[in-house]
Amino acid sequence: MEHVRWGVVGAGHVCENMSGPPLYLVAHSSLELVHRRNREEGEEFVIRHGKGRYVESFSELVESGDIDAVYIATPTELHEEQALGALEAGKHVLVEHPMAPGSGSCERMLQAADRAKRKLGVALYRRGYPSVEKVRTVVQSGLIGTPIAGYVNSEFSTSQRIDLMRYLMGEMAEISLRSADVSDIGYDSASPLLCLMTGKGIPVTMSLKWTETGMPEGLLIEGDQGIVHLQDLKGGEILVIARGGEEKISLSVPGLPFSHWGIVENFVESLTAGSPLLCSGEDALNLARIMEGISRAKPGGRAISL
Repeated sequence: MEHVRWGVVGAGHVCENMSGPPLYLVAHSSLELVHRRNREEGEEFVIRHGKGRYVESFSELVESGDIDAVYIATPTELHEEQALGALEAGKHVLVEHPMAPGSGSCERMLQAADRAKRKLGVALYRRGYPSVEKVRTVVQSGLIGTPIAGYVNSEFSTSQRIDLMRYLMGEMAEISLRSADVSDIGYDSASPLLCLMTGKGIPVTMSLKWTETGMPEGLLIEGDQGIVHLQDLKGGEILVIARGGEEKISLSVPGLPFSHWGIVENFVESLTAGSPLLCSGEDALNLARIMEGISRAKPGGRAISL
C-alpha cells in the first residue's frame, strides 16, 4: 500500500483538536469519509477541515471502497462493536484509548484482527512524542547504566502513565498499593502510591490519583550510573546526568503540531512501509489487564502478579 485513505467514526473533541488533522497532514495519508451520529456536527467537521465527505451511517463508511483504514474516536463502550465491524469489512483499525471497557473485549478485537489479517492499533499517543523516543534511546544506549527505578508525575491519566513507563522500561509483572507518607516527596499523601515492578525487577512508582495542577507532564528514570529527566513530555529540555555526575547533557526536543501526529504517522508507516506499530492491540490488552489488577489491589495488601 502506497497511500492510506481514512474513514473517521466519531468526529468529536479528540478528533477535532488532536487526531483529525494528522490523518490528512502526515505523508501518504488522506481523510476521505466522516461519520458522526449528529449529522449537522459531522457535516460541520468536514466543512471546517475541508477534507472528506460525510456519510450517514457506520455501515456505509466501513463498507466503502474509498477507504483502507478506520479511526474510531467514539465512547469506549462502542469500540468493540465498531472495531469488529470495520475489521470484518476488511479495514485496518486505529482505535482511541481505552481500547475497550475490559480485557475480554480487547481479546475479541484482537481475534477479529487476526481473522481479517488486518492491523489493529491503539492511540496511546504519548508513545509517539519525540521527547519520549529520545528518552527511550538514552535508556537503551546504556548512557545511564542499568535502569533501577522510574518515576512519573500525576499530570495525566494513570493508565497513560503506566503505559508510558512500560514503553520505556519494559512490561510490568507485579502491582501493589501503599499509603504515601512524608518521605514520599512530590506525592499526594491523600492518594495511595501505585508501585509496579517490571519483569526485570525494576520498581516504578506513581500516584494512583490523576491530579492536574498545571505543571508539565514529566518523568525521571534512574540508572545505576545516572539519570534522565524529561521535564515536559510535550517538548523542551531533557536532562541527562551520566557516569556518576561527571557528564551532564541537555537535549532540546521539539514538540508536535498535534498530539496524535506521531501515532498516526506510525500507523500509516506500518501500512505503507511495514514499520512495527508503536502501540498494537496486544500492548493495549496488556494495559487493560494491568488496570484490572489495580482494581483488585488494596493499600498495604499483597502484591498482585500479572
